[in-house]
Amino acid sequence: MVSNNRVAYFSDIFNQIRLISAVDVARRFGVGFQKKGNRWVARCPFHEDRDPSFFAYRNRFHCFGCGWSGDSVDLVAELLRLRPFEAAREIAAAFGLITENVFSFQRDALLKYQQERKAAAERAAEQARQENEAYQSLAALYRAADRVLASIQTEDDLDRIGGLYHISTILEYILESLRSRDAEERAAALASARRWLP
Repeated sequence: MVSNNRVAYFSDIFNQIRLISAVDVARRFGVGFQKKGNRWVARCPFHEDRDPSFFAYRNRFHCFGCGWSGDSVDLVAELLRLRPFEAAREIAAAFGLITENVFSFQRDALLKYQQERKAAAERAAEQARQENEAYQSLAALYRAADRVLASIQTEDDLDRIGGLYHISTILEYILESLRSRDAEERAAALASARRWLP
């Protein structure tokens, strides 16, 4: 017979693990998820997968190639050939949620993890907001320069405002970089954009 404390612990550990992002769990255990649009996708670890067919939906996974489906605990159990409770313990240990005593659960570690994820999401949202704001302002500046360049009709006009061709090319490069998939390239473009904006 299982004691009430142990049953409560089993229930608690599974509930706490459900709060951890499934993609984070998968990555921690070697599944290389990549963001594709609004979805997380990877090559399925359970069959030969040339094109990624393993998707993460909310806190579940599904492979459209072999049909495997499950949550974080199921994934780790399958990867490590463990029973579900053992897989849950592995996840908890990997995220610092269990001490030496298997039955003493550290809620502080989970809280810290959740706060770090929230802070990272807030930083990413702020970065995206700044990038979008810079993009909009630079796009307006680029369109204005383009209108002025289109008005060139004489050599005097070209001598007077032809330097805008160089500026227009720089603005175009920064605008393209602000829409890059590479976060470092976007950060560098944002720093460059700030030199052009008031």
